[in-house]
Amino acid sequence: MTAKMESPSKLSAYLQIMIEKAIERLRNFNKWRTGEDDRTMDEAGIKPSQVTEDIKNVCDELEKLIYMYASRN
Repeated sequence: MTAKMESPSKLSAYLQIMIEKAIERLRNFNKWRTGEDDRTMDEAGIKPSQVTEDIKNVCDELEKLIYMYASRN
């Protein structure tokens, strides 16, 4: 059986949502890290493994954008 490929627009929408959620989680993590949010990690819903994955994903996407921008100029 062949895996069904998503259309580029569906993948793009999924990627946008994924990055937006990652940014939101990273902002929440930063508020916790700097003391703006004084709850515990558990109370704030912060999972270190998710933070690590979010940093990687956001950096990967930013590198792609930098490359795309540089290739246009």
